[in-house]
Amino acid sequence: MKMLIAALTLGTFVAAPAFAQSFSAYAAVTPSTAATARETAIRDCAVTSQRYTETTWNNVQSFQYRACMMQHGLVE
Repeated sequence: MKMLIAALTLGTFVAAPAFAQSFSAYAAVTPSTAATARETAIRDCAVTSQRYTETTWNNVQSFQYRACMMQHGLVE
């Protein structure tokens, strides 16, 4: 019985590296052009709408952001 447990333990240690996965292939995915265009539009629209703070202009900031996103052809 001890020999069986020792053999299973040794087999587990020998076979364990074979089950390891490399995640570097998953991290190497390049962003699509649609994602970068959306990120650029979000950044531009956020800067444009920051001029109108909601405490001063009520809802103008959110309307300005939505209008800018619509001009870029994207959904808020």
